[in-house]
Amino acid sequence: MIKCLNCNEVSGIVKAGKQIYNQRYFCKHCKKHFTIKTNHQHKTKKRESVTIKDLAKHLGFSISTISRALNESNEINEETKRTILQAAESMGYQKNLAAISLVKQQSFNIGIIVPELKSDFYSNLISGANRILKSKGYRIYIMQSEDSYDTEVSNTNALIESRVDGIIASTTFNTKDFSHFKNAIQKNIPVVFFSRINNELKCPKIAVDNYMGACMATEHLIKQGYHKIGYLGGGKDFHIGNIRYQGFLDTLMKHNIKRKDEFVLKDDRLMHDSRELIHQYLISKRRPDAVFTMTDTIGIEVIRSAKNIGIDIPHELGIIGFSDHVVSGYISPSLSSIKQPTIEIGMEAATLLMKLIDNIDENKPEFDHTFLLKPDLIIRESTSKIV
Repeated sequence: MIKCLNCNEVSGIVKAGKQIYNQRYFCKHCKKHFTIKTNHQHKTKKRESVTIKDLAKHLGFSISTISRALNESNEINEETKRTILQAAESMGYQKNLAAISLVKQQSFNIGIIVPELKSDFYSNLISGANRILKSKGYRIYIMQSEDSYDTEVSNTNALIESRVDGIIASTTFNTKDFSHFKNAIQKNIPVVFFSRINNELKCPKIAVDNYMGACMATEHLIKQGYHKIGYLGGGKDFHIGNIRYQGFLDTLMKHNIKRKDEFVLKDDRLMHDSRELIHQYLISKRRPDAVFTMTDTIGIEVIRSAKNIGIDIPHELGIIGFSDHVVSGYISPSLSSIKQPTIEIGMEAATLLMKLIDNIDENKPEFDHTFLLKPDLIIRESTSKIV
């Protein structure tokens, strides 16, 4: 029962609106308003987060044991670790990254820079890296340089300003000055290069063994009965192209096959607008009977152009590429290629970066080392001269 605060009457009292945590009333006897504080202040109750203490209490383990298991420590046996991780997931436990960041002075963000995102090659590299980084509680910022050096520099500077904990990068075709990456390293932001690598900086690099892959491709053409073998690739300043070209040359020499200049075309235009160059190459009277292309993209264009001219693939012209593009198995005829372990390259790059972030001795030789993974030969219709 509500009593008027002005005339003490209890009848004729009506509600007259609410204020925050208060109820307004109107008395019909004295014609005045008055306010009474409500007994219950209805505040929005925040959802309580599950803590390490909650997990410890629920499972009967010590807080330190719970913490080690959540951080994937090798000091905990696998059965205990699995029990704790399953309980953490079922109870909805989430790491408090903000608190961890303050304690460890880390952002738990990693920047990944790639030339482009439209190909399965770079999406697989990123996917592989993300498998490792996600399992360690890191978020990733993906930056695309579009093969522009200026954009690559801008992307790197943006990641530095964002205070990422590390950078994984595949450089542009045109990158010759690496001072932007050197700046990151000087600011204690470790850098790992993958796929497109260089020897300018002291840091880990990981890629496919391009030399081995080129040797495998050329060896395959020779075994299929081709002896007038040509090469199509980027110009002399393209590092990966030079390695693959050297593998091509050395394999020819191994089999006493003389390189012919007219069969070799090294031109940066092949990387972007290759149609006319390839057409002129194929209509030459002194045409090779097989060609190793630096990339599958070039190889696919060779197939298209050869079919338009009326060249029989693989009997008049064998073609093998490098990278095993997703399209290579679906065009007709399908393109033989050297497959790169892209997922594994991404995973290994992220693993190396984690070691750098965890302050493992950076003076050890492996932190200024190039790690090469073995490629695979994928044989398809474009080289199946001998079945």
